[in-house]
Amino acid sequence: ALLLVAVVFYDTSDWWMSSGRALLHGELDPSRPIDWSTGILYKKQLEDRWLIFGFSILAYIYHGIVLFSYLLGLSYSLTFAFFLHQISTRSDKFRIVFKPEFLEGLSGFYRNVYWAILLGVYEAFLVRLQAVYLPTNATDITAFLIQDWALAVAGPVANKLLKLDLGKSFGLIPELADKIDNSSWAALALTGFSLLCLIGVTYILYIAFFNAKDYFLAKVNDEPWRRSVNLPDFSKAEIDKVQKMRFTETVLTNPINLSLLILFPLIGMAFLGIGVLLVAAVLYAIVQVFLTRIRRLSQSLANP
Repeated sequence: ALLLVAVVFYDTSDWWMSSGRALLHGELDPSRPIDWSTGILYKKQLEDRWLIFGFSILAYIYHGIVLFSYLLGLSYSLTFAFFLHQISTRSDKFRIVFKPEFLEGLSGFYRNVYWAILLGVYEAFLVRLQAVYLPTNATDITAFLIQDWALAVAGPVANKLLKLDLGKSFGLIPELADKIDNSSWAALALTGFSLLCLIGVTYILYIAFFNAKDYFLAKVNDEPWRRSVNLPDFSKAEIDKVQKMRFTETVLTNPINLSLLILFPLIGMAFLGIGVLLVAAVLYAIVQVFLTRIRRLSQSLANP
């Protein structure tokens, strides 16, 4: 309930301060930055302001629903991770048993949390992008994002072969240059919260994983305990295999790829003029998805 109230208050106040008040009165507040929805007032296109006024309400309602769902999902994930940590420290029959089902469930849970957080980070990237783009004289946000790509790659090729000048750097509109857009701070807050949740969930699951593993290794030779938790007899080789299991291989499955997919948008957010970072992140993700599909297909064919 508190989360819902906070999101409604933030979204309503942000809409009123950024869009609603200016569109309602038909004039810009000199102390406020230009928002995506108030650009028509800056260009003196007052005939469209009521259409934009209604659209901005719908856009902020949608934003509030998405933001609430995102924050609620991360809060639930943190709560569930704490629950797993709690039952991994118990000594009675309700303690976690280090079974394949537990490992698969832990990996699936982390994967779902990770992709949710990744979407939040990329959403923060887009918020930051539009906040930096609006005060510039660029007329196309895509061209603004990949201006380094156009200058370094497409520009020379086009100039030489097609006699086209694709390379162009964009400057700030003087009257907008000194204004601070609150969206940049919102993107920073969303990014920070997302990263804290990712670090927190990863650490808590790491502790739960090793608590369950240590408890299993301490009790695996106890036959009454194995019967009580429905575990078969384990050979020495199987016990050694369990002992060598690592969190990064069993739960994270591919920590390098997961780290890079988070790192690319973070660097891109800090250096928005280097749009090739986002291009590299998208291409890298696509390649990894195809490689994962091919690897799983080959494994299924090898083990029918």
